[in-house]
Amino acid sequence: MESEKEINYEEVKSVIEAMAASGKFWHDWDKLKGMLSFHLKQVLSDYPEAKMTIEQQKSCLGESLPELAERLDDVGRKCDVKNKKVEWRKKEELE
Repeated sequence: MESEKEINYEEVKSVIEAMAASGKFWHDWDKLKGMLSFHLKQVLSDYPEAKMTIEQQKSCLGESLPELAERLDDVGRKCDVKNKKVEWRKKEELE
């Protein structure tokens, strides 16, 4: 996935808004996954739990927010788009 340093919030916001309005996307799928991952982490950081310690997050949520973000990124890595169809890859195919 694309480095978060190469992604800026306004670009991500405008792309996601355009996709939501049109139901279409035109970006490279890997870049889009990076944008979605970046936005997801931004959203997670807005929750009050983000200010808790890792131990408090695990006690309250059952996992830390970084663990949750990683788990959701894993789902993104399993998803691929070919000919405008979403395909889910098996874990073994990613290795």
